[in-house]
Amino acid sequence: MYFHAHAAVGWILAQAGRGDSRFRRAVFLAAVAPDLDALAYLLGLSISLNSHHVWAHNLPFSLAVSLAAVLYCPDMKGRVLLFTQLAFYAHYFGDYFLTTWPLCFLYPFARRPFLSAHAFHLWHPVNQWMGAGLALAALILCFVCRRTPLELVSPRLDQAMVRWLEARLGSFRSFMKRGRRSPALRGLGDSTDARNPRRSIERTDAKG
Repeated sequence: MYFHAHAAVGWILAQAGRGDSRFRRAVFLAAVAPDLDALAYLLGLSISLNSHHVWAHNLPFSLAVSLAAVLYCPDMKGRVLLFTQLAFYAHYFGDYFLTTWPLCFLYPFARRPFLSAHAFHLWHPVNQWMGAGLALAALILCFVCRRTPLELVSPRLDQAMVRWLEARLGSFRSFMKRGRRSPALRGLGDSTDARNPRRSIERTDAKG
């Protein structure tokens, strides 16, 4: 799966957990944390080829992420443990079925690769449409919950973005209402009859 699809899943799960901002941050980060091993690209191609889907797509890393989340959110240990595991494995199985790059789930104990026999390539239309659908769902949640992923960085910036989005949505609604009430649109039927005298006569006869 694409990174934005993983991030969208994390944001959706973070809202579903009904926790506070620390809870949402922990769940969201758990959903994208496995892609930390992609940073190996900065160390060179040969290293990245041996580390992608290895260092952070494995069982010990998933437990480490959840342990860190539990320490970060001590007031909701059970819930954050559950949702960070859900977030991590949503990422894991997204890559298991929607990429053709093997995952080393048992690393560092073994480097046995795991991959679905029916996995889709990253550029397959399934990935494209799923990524777009998840991003749209996450955007809708921004309006419903009145918060955005910017909350993870700055609550003040997040609320500024929410106000901006709501203002843009309000402007769009006003534009649509003006369009429906426009005299040009209300007179559209009359102008059509003017171009078609026969239709106008038929309507007059029907009224008579």
